[in-house]
Amino acid sequence: MAAVVTPAAVRLWAAEKNIPVAPKGRIPDAVVKEFNKGRRSNKRYVPATPVPVDVKVGRKTVSFDTRAARAWAVEQGMTSASKGRLSTAVKEGYAATLV
Repeated sequence: MAAVVTPAAVRLWAAEKNIPVAPKGRIPDAVVKEFNKGRRSNKRYVPATPVPVDVKVGRKTVSFDTRAARAWAVEQGMTSASKGRLSTAVKEGYAATLV
């Protein structure tokens, strides 16, 4: 099984190399490439990609990424796991805000 390389590990490596990286948010592609250079495939960092979701709201189909919907759910006080399927309530509620 491949080891999971976390963003925290990349940030720690960057700090040791005096490469500036924000404490939160997306890690720049140049930093990721430098980190992955010379590493075995099971020790490389692979950034997460947004997963698009299509939800019908009335007659319209709304498309959005799950990270945005999860963040919205937390702001609304709803329970939302960091991984896995979004509940119908979260999908429909977030999609309604986009229409």
